[in-house]
Amino acid sequence: MAIAATPEDDAWGAVDSAIALTYFDLAASAYGIGCCWAGYFIRASWGYPPIREYLGLEAGLTIQAALVFGHPSLTPYRIPARNTLQVRWIESMYRRPARPNAPYVLNRDSGKAP
Repeated sequence: MAIAATPEDDAWGAVDSAIALTYFDLAASAYGIGCCWAGYFIRASWGYPPIREYLGLEAGLTIQAALVFGHPSLTPYRIPARNTLQVRWIESMYRRPARPNAPYVLNRDSGKAP
C-alpha cells in the first residue's frame, strides 16, 4: 500500500497527495503493476486510531491518499464496449482569429460566431 500523509493544517495537502499518488499510479502501470485507490481506508484512518498506531503515523499528520498495488491476476484483452459519447462543442460561440495563434474572441452581441 502506498500512503500519502501531510500535516493536518496543510491547505493543499489533499491535492498534493492526490497528485503524488496519481504519478505513482501512472508509473506503476508502466511496470505492469495495477493500482486501486483505497478511499475507504483513508476515511477509516481518520476515525480509527489503531490504524494510525499500526502505521506509526506521527501526531499532527493525516492520511490524505492511499493506493493498494500489486501484480494483476487477470489480463484485459480489450477495452469494454461503451455507449457513444454525446458531446456538444461550444467552439461555435467563438469567432475564429484572423491570424494563426491569436486568441478566440466571443461575439458578445449574439453569443454566436459571426
